Amino acid sequence: MGLCKCAKKKVTSLFCFEHRVNVCEYCLVENHCKCVVQSYLSWLADSDYDTNCTLCSMSLESKETVRLKCLHLFHWECLDAWARHLPGNTAPAGYKCQQCQEGIFPAPNQTSPIIERLQAVLQQANWARAGLGLSLVRTRFFYFQISSYCTSRRFLLLLFTFSARKPMNLNENNYAIPSSLLFSKDRDEDLPENKYKRRSASEWLNRWFRSRYGKRPVFDPRAQWKRGFFYIIVCIIIMMTVFTILPRFVSNRSNDDPAFNPLANPDIRIAFPEQSQ
Repeated sequence: MGLCKCAKKKVTSLFCFEHRVNVCEYCLVENHCKCVVQSYLSWLADSDYDTNCTLCSMSLESKETVRLKCLHLFHWECLDAWARHLPGNTAPAGYKCQQCQEGIFPAPNQTSPIIERLQAVLQQANWARAGLGLSLVRTRFFYFQISSYCTSRRFLLLLFTFSARKPMNLNENNYAIPSSLLFSKDRDEDLPENKYKRRSASEWLNRWFRSRYGKRPVFDPRAQWKRGFFYIIVCIIIMMTVFTILPRFVSNRSNDDPAFNPLANPDIRIAFPEQSQ
């Protein structure tokens, strides 16, 4: 721990390796934005430092930099290019610092000058805005529709603007969006007239069954076993119910059967109390 030499005189554990002084977060953002800064204990453990970007091995002074919440410094251009090469379905936890493997995105409840500066820089890229929980910046996408004929093929190029928070209304039949979710038969439809309608028990059971034992992703190897086990349990319950209710109807019919009436059997003699006297 040390005392920063700025006018705020804040007690801080951050230490600038290049200037060899204690710095608070405010001085770090304003005056040491391209300096190698870590904790004072890190300086005592190892005072060696590298003023080059880890991703491109060039000097940090040459380009615009961004400091992550772990205090490691990178060129913003290099970090953006590295993140764009990751798969599009990468989770926010998959974006990690290349030096300490700590997550890039700060928590929603984190507030500090370093975090505010980091969020301001990350908001410039769509991959970072998704990790921060913000709406995506408008981007242009190209969709191709291929129609096959006996002698030729036609390629239809559709260019339109997409926004993550503003859905589009495509009324023309020529537009085709290659998404299996839009054409899925198992997708629940909430029409305006049925939005506040009371759900029946059968519909609720059907929705629950599809959510639990419907179509599973390909990477779930236990989906078929779960579905088969559920079917076996349902069959056992149905058989137990049938065998429990069926004897009641059969026993009621036997009451009217003369074969089970002892008074109608000539081989059985029953003495009534009046006759015995």
